Amino acid sequence: MAPSRLSALLAAMQDQLQPLTPGYQPELDRLLAWQHQLEAMAASPSCLQTMEDCWWGWQMENQDRLSQALRAHQQQSQGLTTLSDQNQLLLNSLRLKDKFLKAMGQELRTPWPPLKPP
Repeated sequence: MAPSRLSALLAAMQDQLQPLTPGYQPELDRLLAWQHQLEAMAASPSCLQTMEDCWWGWQMENQDRLSQALRAHQQQSQGLTTLSDQNQLLLNSLRLKDKFLKAMGQELRTPWPPLKPP
């Protein structure tokens, strides 16, 4: 029973590690090393349980890493949204300043009321 559980566990590990980014290559290499060691020994139930515990521990650590990365990306996205809003306010204020200066320049060039000839 233990060898079939072991091969099912190792197959599941490989399926999950294969599509991961190259940053997870050390985990894949470690898994392959475990596979060779475990195939060499007669997988006792306690060894299999230890392996499953290690795998679940790795899964939990990986989930924590992914959650932290997600939070960091969300914070970065929120920061970019804030910067975008601030940029829009700045552009609006620059447009208002330009409009004001253009109107003032026009007023200075054409005084009001028009001068009457003497």
